[in-house]
Amino acid sequence: MNFRNIVLALATLVLLWFAVPNFLAAIWMATGDPIYRDIGTQKQLTNPEIEALIESREQAITLVNSPKAATDLATAYMALDPSHENLEKALVSLRSGINLAPMNAFAWQRLAGLLVFKPDRGAEAVSAWKTARQLAEYDTFLFHDRIRIGTQLYRAMTLPDRQMLVEDVERAYAENRGRLRSYAKQANLLEWMKFLLRDEEKTTYLSS
Repeated sequence: MNFRNIVLALATLVLLWFAVPNFLAAIWMATGDPIYRDIGTQKQLTNPEIEALIESREQAITLVNSPKAATDLATAYMALDPSHENLEKALVSLRSGINLAPMNAFAWQRLAGLLVFKPDRGAEAVSAWKTARQLAEYDTFLFHDRIRIGTQLYRAMTLPDRQMLVEDVERAYAENRGRLRSYAKQANLLEWMKFLLRDEEKTTYLSS
């Protein structure tokens, strides 16, 4: 075997070394994707289904460093049982995903939302909330949920933080007040919206 063939053989082995784990991880991720989408639509799932999602993400992580698998795990743990133990596991998974993909606004926002359940971590929660906002301030997919989390963190916020929350609500109202009202009713946030907007005309509309 000449030198050129040796180099090609080694290059093929290197490609296989990296390609096979990624391929297998993609298969594991695909098996759990329908279940993960069902969680997003708030469909009622059985514990075996959620456990299958957890297994798919854990197996993917054993093969590659997947930030999505890590953040998906956080959602799955809490969907299975929002216990203290699973909250801690979810926080570990989210931080792992953030370390791998620090520009993921959804992961930062999810971290802030979970830290709401840790009253002693208010400053960290607000910091995560602000990071999510900085990364995706105008992302309509994250917009309303960021407002919801902001109301939960209100007491831990400084005055400038609270002003950012007010700006978010004002922008949401200006862009689509009907959608904001619908979301606020669904999430039991109408009184929060009125409090943050502090405008008689807007309060009347939200109350209608």
